[in-house]
Amino acid sequence: MQRLTYVLYQMDEARRYLEGGRLEQVRLALLLLDNAAELQIERRVREALNSENLGERVRDRASALRIPKGYSEGLDGLAAWQPLSAKDKERLSKSFPAKLDYLSERHQVLDASIARVLSYLHRYRNEAYHEGRVRRETIRTAAVILFEINCLLLLDVFRVSMFASNEDYSWLEERFRVDRAGSLLGGGESLERIVDELRALVVPGLPAVTETLVRHLESRFEDVWDAVDFILSTTPAESREDALKIAQLDPNVDGREIDAILAAFQPRWPESMVRELENRIGEVQAAADRLDAFSRFSRLETELEKIEVPVFATASEIDHAIQLEFDRMRGK
Repeated sequence: MQRLTYVLYQMDEARRYLEGGRLEQVRLALLLLDNAAELQIERRVREALNSENLGERVRDRASALRIPKGYSEGLDGLAAWQPLSAKDKERLSKSFPAKLDYLSERHQVLDASIARVLSYLHRYRNEAYHEGRVRRETIRTAAVILFEINCLLLLDVFRVSMFASNEDYSWLEERFRVDRAGSLLGGGESLERIVDELRALVVPGLPAVTETLVRHLESRFEDVWDAVDFILSTTPAESREDALKIAQLDPNVDGREIDAILAAFQPRWPESMVRELENRIGEVQAAADRLDAFSRFSRLETELEKIEVPVFATASEIDHAIQLEFDRMRGK
């Protein structure tokens, strides 16, 4: 029950930060919501592991006693079951993506699409927290989608199973008008009402979400083409196709043989594939709901990043070389 209080408190605080609207506030909202999701996922993973550990002990005991096959259908199932290895358990204890895979694939209590988006948003949060990188155009939408995921986790994945009489649940009872915190055990109507109340205050309609995501993707592609055109204007490239090839060439390639190399080189991302990816932006607009919209967005952005890295790196190197030449000409 205390963990439920933590989750709801962080969601409620995130709601206030989102209402404030400043970039710094939205960043804090994202951090709070990511941790709320982690608390929920960690709790369900621990429950599943406890169940698996019990199954392992029963399995090992039955094996030690040499109980014959066919004695019990349940024991036969345990004998055929493959427990997690020590290495898998260690990875599960340290990796959030591993926890998502565990719940979505091994136990199938977490929808795979939610797991995929949550994994993406967790990386998004790491950029904001560890690197201070904030994508101004989409951070609020990312936080809102993460808020929605927390709502879904509360109703479908997280389970309230313990109530401690010596814990203080006064905030929970006063904030959400709950007669007693113990009534939230097992979820039920009280928790659904709380989730509906929070969701109504934060989560916008689908059109607003898709518009933000589409604008962001369009802006990113514009930046890519601007960088490609810069490479085109400052290198032997004769077309955008050649500029994209140059961006994807080994940086140690012999510049004196660039013409022959460009003619033979088969890049991973030719112009036609970049155009094809750009044309898929419309998939986001065709999403069935907010979560689906962000799922489609995250898949596209993951692919887009594979193009951005070499293109922006090459453009930056050329720009740096030009600046060095200017400095040399000025005698610096």
